[in-house]
Amino acid sequence: MKTQRTKPGSASVSSRRSARARWALFGLAVGFGLSGCTDPSGNTAADGPITAENLPLRDDYWPQKVHLTKSWAPESGEAVRPIGVLVRVESPELARIDFGHQGIHEVPIGVTDLVERANELREQGPGSKIGNVTRMIGGALGDPRSEVWQPYPRSEVAGQDFLLVAAPLDAALLREMAEPLARVDAMNGVRVIYMAQGDTTTEEILRVLHEIGWTTPFLRQRFVRAATDGYLGEELTLPWLGLLTPNGRVLHQGPWPPDGDLQEVVDVLAAQKREHNSRAIPTAGRSADDGRPA
Repeated sequence: MKTQRTKPGSASVSSRRSARARWALFGLAVGFGLSGCTDPSGNTAADGPITAENLPLRDDYWPQKVHLTKSWAPESGEAVRPIGVLVRVESPELARIDFGHQGIHEVPIGVTDLVERANELREQGPGSKIGNVTRMIGGALGDPRSEVWQPYPRSEVAGQDFLLVAAPLDAALLREMAEPLARVDAMNGVRVIYMAQGDTTTEEILRVLHEIGWTTPFLRQRFVRAATDGYLGEELTLPWLGLLTPNGRVLHQGPWPPDGDLQEVVDVLAAQKREHNSRAIPTAGRSADDGRPA
């Protein structure tokens, strides 16, 4: 099953979304306090300055709110607002930024204050461990273990990596996916989040998931379109999996079923992440058992 999505940076991104869907994710970020972002990692300033070159891997210091330092417009379209929400840093040259109803665009890092703000977070030292993805969607997650709408506990989401599951609301398919995904959710400090694709309602999602015994959180339907376009962003072959750090750095993307055992994929990525963190980013201020994946 194919769903067509424009690639990051395409000028048609905003034209293919409704203003309501685009404002949903942007408004959610505003509601959870963009300006209150602090260093989510507990790292100290001893790990060296952040530059455009190392920023893509220093996601512990990615800010949520980004200001433009110069006027910028996509190839076709008007200049975007001077403030946006960082989705992720794509490369030393480009950042993926959500400008609300003006769409998601890849913006040159050189016209933003990203590096400056990342270094400010580094200098602040230990702070909140809530990552940018948690701040964006944590308040819009439902708990399918309940027969009626209940928010999924934020305490069970904070500090986790996220395995985003984009799939149609098909009970037979979801039954097939539920058990292996629940094992990953339980064992690896990875929170699995279901994002129902297609025309449906939050009430219908809850009914189906509860009936089949799905146990991991699902995203409220009004935010699914924006979150899927923002965090996954490519043309998707459904079902699709995207593994993200708490601040949105992509560790893995691919169709379901994964190439190889899902548990092995996550274990390998977790080991790679631990190796990177131990080599590149000292963990002063972070205890070994603070609940945050290495």
